[in-house]
Amino acid sequence: MTVTKHETKLPFPGFYHSIYDHEIDFHIERDCEYFAEEWGVDIERVRDTAFSHIDCSDAHKAIAELHCYTWLEMFSDETGIDLYSGFKFYGMTSPKYYNFETDRVFVQIPLPGLQQCFDACKRDGFKTLAATIEERFTSRDGFMSFYSNDLNAWLLKPLAEWDCNEMEALLIAMLALTCDAQEFCSDVDMTVVEQASGNGLCGVVNWDKVEVELMERASA
Repeated sequence: MTVTKHETKLPFPGFYHSIYDHEIDFHIERDCEYFAEEWGVDIERVRDTAFSHIDCSDAHKAIAELHCYTWLEMFSDETGIDLYSGFKFYGMTSPKYYNFETDRVFVQIPLPGLQQCFDACKRDGFKTLAATIEERFTSRDGFMSFYSNDLNAWLLKPLAEWDCNEMEALLIAMLALTCDAQEFCSDVDMTVVEQASGNGLCGVVNWDKVEVELMERASA
């Protein structure tokens, strides 16, 4: 039997002044120092050349996907609701400008798991879900919400019709029933940093091209 999967947005710090952005910068600086000493070249020249040969696209996609795997695995362990089995990484979107938003990640999750989260919130009398909705979707200075912040408006439509942002709020409410959701997300981010660093996912510089360019300049 085919199980319906639902597109869901997950909490994600993105790559603009975030923990992931800082980790990538750390690896660039560390490698600059290493190659400056290895090649006997002034580190400022290495830095300047390195920044001409940076491509973050593959690293960003790999880290985004790792984030989703880690987030859902840790969520399943924390809540006892298995959203990890059968999920699919759906992709990442990045804004043209980072003025008002950052990168976002999306997954497809089997609807029965999401229904379990909904049922758990229902057993709580929807108090936690209502508080989550009010916190995330109440308009304020600098933020205009396009969603109602009233739980009753959300409950008017079946769960299967909730969109990716509404599903994300459901997951956050589910976390809040079992742990500190903000601390949970921070733990996920730290775990991803450790794994990404250990697996070489933070490498964004083509050092072969950097070396060639520096050696050509030295011999000119």
